[in-house]
Amino acid sequence: MKRVLVAACIVRKIHKRSAIPLIEDNGLFYIELQVPLAKYKFVIDTGANRMVIFENAYNKINTECNIRRVEDIKTANGIIRCPIIGFNFSIENKLFNFDMTIMPNKSNFEYDGIIGTSFLKTLKASIDFDNKQLTLTSNGDN
Repeated sequence: MKRVLVAACIVRKIHKRSAIPLIEDNGLFYIELQVPLAKYKFVIDTGANRMVIFENAYNKINTECNIRRVEDIKTANGIIRCPIIGFNFSIENKLFNFDMTIMPNKSNFEYDGIIGTSFLKTLKASIDFDNKQLTLTSNGDN
């Protein structure tokens, strides 16, 4: 009996869904990440393999982040050396910690960062463009 109850709890944890509103802006979709005392706009980019925060947004954050490592990142404009930090944030009152790459600012880009496939795959995300929702089906612990 005990074994069955434990299995039921695990299945419920894995299949709990969280719907996050997508905000559409000029044909792009973004979500708001909450960092202590401020919200930041992160565009959804399924072509990006990592999460990115741009320097101007990172410099506004009033919290300490430890640099985990530094990597050479291949971009459309060449290779740049970027620090990778462990970054705590929340979305719709759910807490997350992911590696975030700090990249130089993009000119004329109105967003603070990029949500890439590292986040989307880990949390088993699905995007519903018609209903403007990002649904997460995992808490990232699996």
